[in-house]
Amino acid sequence: MSMPPRPTKELAGLLDTLATNIGEVFLGKPEVIRLALVALLADGHLLLEDVPGVGKTLLAKSSPRAWRVNSIASSSRRTSCPAI
Repeated sequence: MSMPPRPTKELAGLLDTLATNIGEVFLGKPEVIRLALVALLADGHLLLEDVPGVGKTLLAKSSPRAWRVNSIASSSRRTSCPAI
């Protein structure tokens, strides 16, 4: 079932609200939040790479909470690789 189209300004407002909500949990990286939302909206995959302790798992868990979507949360998983 498809949803009726929404005006661009309304969608932009919803995305700003979503980014703000995620930004309240995932602090200091608005560009990472924006790019994560772009990947999700494009129905793509997102690989978060960085050093340990910078919030990759927190971002992955906060995004579905902000969307209030459970299916994304169940498909996200944490993987760790040894430093090379």
